[in-house]
Amino acid sequence: AYIERDRDPRSAAEKFKIVIDAAPQDSELRQKAQSHLDALQP
Repeated sequence: AYIERDRDPRSAAEKFKIVIDAAPQDSELRQKAQSHLDALQP
């Protein structure tokens, strides 16, 4: 999703949401995915 975010932001956002849903609440990976998702949205 990180690599895809510039070429296909919609697809990248879907993948970041999957990571957010699957990762534990306090996970660093979840926090990074949320940060990237927030950056994609206006």
